[in-house]
Amino acid sequence: MDNQITPLTEELTKQIRTEIDSLARQAYRVLALAIRNLPNDPQKFDVESVENTLIFIGLVAIYDPPRRDVPNAVQKAQNAGIRIIMMTGDHELTAEAIARKVGIITSKSYVITTGYKLAECLMMNSINSLMYRCCFCSY
Repeated sequence: MDNQITPLTEELTKQIRTEIDSLARQAYRVLALAIRNLPNDPQKFDVESVENTLIFIGLVAIYDPPRRDVPNAVQKAQNAGIRIIMMTGDHELTAEAIARKVGIITSKSYVITTGYKLAECLMMNSINSLMYRCCFCSY
């Protein structure tokens, strides 16, 4: 935007989230970058004092492909009757894209959940119904 600082409106936020989702669906890990000038002698370096009034400067997409032997290992495990459950720290859409690439997701019968949802299931003792399908967890 011509090197001008522009307020991060709801519309711009929506565009950024759309781009993040688009990249994640292609199995990219996406980082948002922001800057902020700090005082020369800051009193504290904590979330409340540092992570505010940030200026968004862009996104970085990193592709970290699965090792070449993973699809074959997944196939062997599935042929042996092993149900694969993948847990990752990736964004849900990135996890799904990677699981498709390596052959873990091959049908419409799968679940993608977050660590928060998994913890909720554990607290509600409904984990069994969730685990009957493939489960992909992202934290």
